[in-house]
Amino acid sequence: MMSDVLIVPRLRVKEVKDSLSHDGHFDNTKKIISVSRDHYAVAITTAGKEALLGGCVPDGCALSEQVLPSVNPVNPHHVMQDNLHKLLPRQPSHGLPRHWIKHGDLVVLPSNSFSGPEWDDLISPELWGCVATSLGAKRLAREDHVINDNYRTPSCELLLGNDGWVGHIDNKVCYVFDVTKNMFCHGNITEKIRLSRLPYRDDEVVLDMFAGIGYFTLPLLVHTPVSRVHSCDWSADAITALHKGLVANQVTERCITHHVDCRKLRLPEPVDRVILGLIPSSQSGYETACHHANTKTGTWMHVHGVVNSKPVTMDTTVTKRQCWYRWAGQVMTEIKELLTTLHPMMSWSVVISHVEHVKSYAPRLDHIVVDVHCVPSVLS
Repeated sequence: MMSDVLIVPRLRVKEVKDSLSHDGHFDNTKKIISVSRDHYAVAITTAGKEALLGGCVPDGCALSEQVLPSVNPVNPHHVMQDNLHKLLPRQPSHGLPRHWIKHGDLVVLPSNSFSGPEWDDLISPELWGCVATSLGAKRLAREDHVINDNYRTPSCELLLGNDGWVGHIDNKVCYVFDVTKNMFCHGNITEKIRLSRLPYRDDEVVLDMFAGIGYFTLPLLVHTPVSRVHSCDWSADAITALHKGLVANQVTERCITHHVDCRKLRLPEPVDRVILGLIPSSQSGYETACHHANTKTGTWMHVHGVVNSKPVTMDTTVTKRQCWYRWAGQVMTEIKELLTTLHPMMSWSVVISHVEHVKSYAPRLDHIVVDVHCVPSVLS
């Protein structure tokens, strides 16, 4: 069952929870859960939701809906420990996971779970069955590093069950993917919510480059009136998952998928909006985005990138925000140059409308989105 939640930056969870509790808007029957490395979902009451909708959502936060576990005094880690002790009285003292990701009846364990030579002779179907039952699951997988194959294919081993297909609901959108073949990015939830709340026309045509399993395609189709979305990705596994997501959300008729390298994509129509959602850099898609710009009404571009927020410089007064805007200015300049080259009969006004900090990517590195508005005029 979905719960009304406030998506809160990690460093502000206690502050926001205390404020909600003071106003009687915190739902203490649900657990506060991590939805990404930098954001948590805090349950709010119906009155709390109405108050936030009618007032002001705290800075950096966003209203959403999530499936949250109820507050439960039973610790599943302890249950697993007890059950495994009955199965393996002399089990190793390390290797039991303390956290995991649950998608319906499938639990994904961290890569260091039940690993090492001490466990090699103890691994069995009975062991995996015991672990799954202890964690309230029927299927079990164990994650590993992301394979560096240009597709960001996850290395995730299925330990128990016949397949890795799962459904994950974020903000009333159902994402369908195979945990052994597809990445699911939890950290983009605030950007998905922000993007779906921008103003749109009902005749808009959108190009989602690097679409993946539909991180941005699906929220646009579910929450906005856009006419259609062209979704492009060069991974066959991602396109397969996207097709399943389109069916699950009943929006198939408004999406056209393209299994192709975005640099080779050529559509039969211009687009009103482009999402370039690849990190650490979506620069490889700039030319295709500019090629499809609407030379009559203009085009919005939402460009993702990873920015060094603490570059090596003699000027110690440079702030994070200045680094973000410096990068945004570089993006704007490059896009204007491409538009001028590709559409020589037009003059282009290219402006930065907004710069959004999505999340911390790594120490000193930030995931940033810049909204760029490109407006044409005919050269006299």
